Amino acid sequence: MNLSNDFMLTLDKMRLAKKVSVSDLCQDIITERTYYRMLKADHVRTSTFTALIERLGIELSEFIHHTTFVRKNDSRFKFIYRVHTAFYRDIDEHYENVRDGVDPNIELDLLLNVYVKRYEWQSGKITEAEYLEHLSSLIPDIHEDAPFNIYLFNIRLFILEAFPDTCSFSLEQAALQFEKVALGFSVNLSAVCYDMILHLLMTQQKHEAFHTLIAKYVTFITYFPNRYFIMRLNLYKAYLGKITNDQTMRDRYLYKYLINVLSMENPDNTTINFAEVRHVFGIDHVAFLRKKTEEILRGTYD
Repeated sequence: MNLSNDFMLTLDKMRLAKKVSVSDLCQDIITERTYYRMLKADHVRTSTFTALIERLGIELSEFIHHTTFVRKNDSRFKFIYRVHTAFYRDIDEHYENVRDGVDPNIELDLLLNVYVKRYEWQSGKITEAEYLEHLSSLIPDIHEDAPFNIYLFNIRLFILEAFPDTCSFSLEQAALQFEKVALGFSVNLSAVCYDMILHLLMTQQKHEAFHTLIAKYVTFITYFPNRYFIMRLNLYKAYLGKITNDQTMRDRYLYKYLINVLSMENPDNTTINFAEVRHVFGIDHVAFLRKKTEEILRGTYD
């Protein structure tokens, strides 16, 4: 399996931070010349990358955290994360950078424009119809049988979300394809795509594909220290409990999810999430929270 060059560039920055020379890092693994060539290559062999990261003494969780949350002041992915999680407190600077810029990567530029339109719709700058018109205009550029591209794949998920009944793409095929390649491309976008696919599979009741993909997501999120995605994992575990008739599992993780929803900063999102719980699980979230909280209190003080 090959990994994105993005991984090597991040590894090199961590090498510099740890003050390890290229010579010491590469000894008995690859030549220094090969190392510098890998920094410019489109893809990197997994076995070589693994040997180098082990030589640096980096845990996978540390690497993913650095790749996603620490490295570079990159408005592109910071903007994507803020739109995806609807966290708008400090979005203005990133929005302006992305809106006014043109990314040299054509596919990434297409994706960034989708996120710009989505944010403009969510923040009332344009109408939903204008956002959907922009998405619709991209459908001819998205081909299900084309070589996998993480940026076009993310656009494909937006199209599947917006046009579930008329879209010619298969959600189950998208889930199967992503399951095989998730970490082979972009750590930044893997988390977003995981969340989008699982949410679509849940809302469209594609139980078999959901059951398969969530096992991968559980492993992935173990190394992804982000409150939003951990909260979403609780939702998906609750749904897994529902479709497997495990009420104890459903109740345990649904309670965790709802408590987290209550602490969200955006009241509009809180309302949307509560409405979704009522629809997907068929329960009154207020009555559920009250009952489970009383059970916990009785267990604590009895």
